[in-house]
Amino acid sequence: MRRGWIEDTLRTYYGEDEVSIDPWETFNTKDAVVWIDPLDGTSDFVKGNLPAVTVLIGLSIKDKSRLGIVHNPFSEDDREVGKTIFGSAEHGVFKVLSDKNLTTEELVGRDIEYLEPFNVEEPDEDHSIKVAASLSHFSPQIKEIIETIEPVEIVRLGGAGNKCCHLAQSTVDAYIHPSPGLMHWDLCAPESLVKGMGGWATNLF
Repeated sequence: MRRGWIEDTLRTYYGEDEVSIDPWETFNTKDAVVWIDPLDGTSDFVKGNLPAVTVLIGLSIKDKSRLGIVHNPFSEDDREVGKTIFGSAEHGVFKVLSDKNLTTEELVGRDIEYLEPFNVEEPDEDHSIKVAASLSHFSPQIKEIIETIEPVEIVRLGGAGNKCCHLAQSTVDAYIHPSPGLMHWDLCAPESLVKGMGGWATNLF
């Protein structure tokens, strides 16, 4: 059922080279690049905004993002509990919690939660779209651009990986960053998760 949903929905936005099970069956490392950001949200870390900090690990094949792992070491409710969100377009997106007080056996036995894909139905006309926007790279110009899709609610969050985690968990509807600055190691893992949830990532410039 998941495979059929991908074929019907994701291929509306992505080509065969971006959404296909074939590369996983004929994987060749010469076509692959692993993108790692060991501390996404550096300024948030320095300021003590620890829930915004993530570790990003992404895999691209033939210059297309294919697999993503985003780890939040600190949750908003409990600094002793973190979470890891991982997935791909072909396999879906999953979440697992990590408590620093768990034993090795308890860590191995953790439940893995499958995240239901986005509801792609058209929202009501009065639905206020929640858009994640940067804490540190925000300006009147960016605010003006985002507000063109009103009714909109701007949610200021730190860290690119953190914003995409919020998107994957449907606490926001979109992440808009209408300015340069994001790099491949910022985007590979989060974009893979967006694809796995049935979302669409694009460059407007």
